[in-house]
Amino acid sequence: MDLRNAQALNSSGTAAFFQPAKGRRSGETGFVYGQPHPSERTAARNARNLLRRRSIMGSCALALVVALLSCSKNGEALPEPVPDITEEIPAEALLAQPIQMALNPYGNAPLSALAQVTTQSPARVQWLIDDGQQIQHSPDSAAVKHRLPILGLRPDAENRVIFTITREDGDFGKDTLAVSTPELPAYLPDIQIIKKQPGQMEPGLTLCGFSYSKDGLMNSRPFIFDAEGTVRWLLEIDALSTFFYPVKRLRNGNWIFGHLSDIYEYDMLGREVNRWALDGYYQHHEIAEKADGNLILAVTDNSLETVNDQIVEISRSSGAIVKAWDLREVMDNDRFSILWNSRDWLHVNSIWYDETDRSLIISARHQGIFKVSYDNELQWILAPHKDWGNAGVGGTGFSTAGFLLTAVDEAGQPYPDSVQLGQGRAAGFDWPWGQHAAMQTPGGRILSFDNGFRRYFQNSNQSRHSRGVEYEVDESARTVRQTWEYGQALGPAFYSRNICDADYLPQSGNRLLASGNIHYEEKALCRIVEVSPAGEVVFEAELTFANLYGSGIDAWGHTDIVYRSERLPAYPGGR
Repeated sequence: MDLRNAQALNSSGTAAFFQPAKGRRSGETGFVYGQPHPSERTAARNARNLLRRRSIMGSCALALVVALLSCSKNGEALPEPVPDITEEIPAEALLAQPIQMALNPYGNAPLSALAQVTTQSPARVQWLIDDGQQIQHSPDSAAVKHRLPILGLRPDAENRVIFTITREDGDFGKDTLAVSTPELPAYLPDIQIIKKQPGQMEPGLTLCGFSYSKDGLMNSRPFIFDAEGTVRWLLEIDALSTFFYPVKRLRNGNWIFGHLSDIYEYDMLGREVNRWALDGYYQHHEIAEKADGNLILAVTDNSLETVNDQIVEISRSSGAIVKAWDLREVMDNDRFSILWNSRDWLHVNSIWYDETDRSLIISARHQGIFKVSYDNELQWILAPHKDWGNAGVGGTGFSTAGFLLTAVDEAGQPYPDSVQLGQGRAAGFDWPWGQHAAMQTPGGRILSFDNGFRRYFQNSNQSRHSRGVEYEVDESARTVRQTWEYGQALGPAFYSRNICDADYLPQSGNRLLASGNIHYEEKALCRIVEVSPAGEVVFEAELTFANLYGSGIDAWGHTDIVYRSERLPAYPGGR
């Protein structure tokens, strides 16, 4: 069954529910869709009653012996221990009605399901998908009515989902449901796992902000795959048939992304939760969530002649704009050393909001990485020193040259002018070129994906390589030191001229790099690499694009891409 047929079955007005069967399932013992055979239930109940009577008698005898032997010297008996005994009981003794499960209840997430569990008394419900990856979730709270998102189902398979229902007294029962899922669509890439070292990897699954090309447009279909390369989640929103990005997980576990002038929040089941309209603006590239819930967005002001050079903050509750940054005021609008494009002179592609000082660290593909305060005051610029003039429209502002960071070596000594100006690299330093996804690590360093676009101001294949790179910035001395890199030695095999991602992974300290638009040896692909701080590759996946509807040439709307990639658990705070 393909996805379109499955979607039609589940969007006809009522969701298709999988309910427990009444008889034994062929080839299995015990549970049939979670229910034992009646004869087994009778035998099990009689055996448990007998064991319970024997247990009570034995406990009484033991209690008498303990009472006689454990009196204190003054004749006072010590407190009698209370046994903590729990047992497994039939699931139907805990359930008020059979568990119901709807596959793809909202028609947008074909590998997800919604389970509805009603118990006779408050209980906790844990569930897992019974396969090699053991994706599971264990909510802490007890309730009677449960609406449970079942995430991580395998495609084109009969998935066994095991539910464990635990009553407040500790007694528990198990129920098993089987859920059949459709095949994956043909437009998805072929995923090959090149290397994996599970003990050294960051736990979780890998999110890909994938889009396929068709008729000169991009069509976003984000998905998640496991360590074996199996897709375990897919989002298909036909109403948003073109490009939406970036697909990021919010603190509440939902997804957020932008499409044209609207910002959308969806849950993991593919249900639209919120939508905010940006009147007069066009969202692009980045959405950052603040601790107070507000959203910082990279936008274009439709009333201006320039694009991709504005940032706004919107209230999560009202959608109103509460803050704006006009980046024309703090950067040189007339610097075209990397690319001559007076309309898209800056090209913001990432924003990192630092809660500690309320600053913004901004990646601008056509200029460099820079930092501004919450009040839009320039702090520093991390970029080659060539051709920096005054800020402001028409150069009417302050000189930006004094905010340039000086590149220094490990001893704190500046590199030669040729390195400062971006005419070449030193043994331990290079500037970022056409970079994406700048972020701040917990140690305060700047991590970014250096695409190598027009490296050393050249437009040739001579220095064509991409890399993940990390810098240490001394704000008071206005210096920058390169502390880590990976990818230079791979040359064109890791080169993407645009998009891409670099992430710090908090549990392992590894870095996850995604080169999302590689064209090498007549193949179009994405390479995702997890690298340790020492530079060892502990995970590598190669995603070869199908380019089912596109020509595959390296041009926007004509080749498939992966905009960004993240490592995350299937469930926020869990597995």
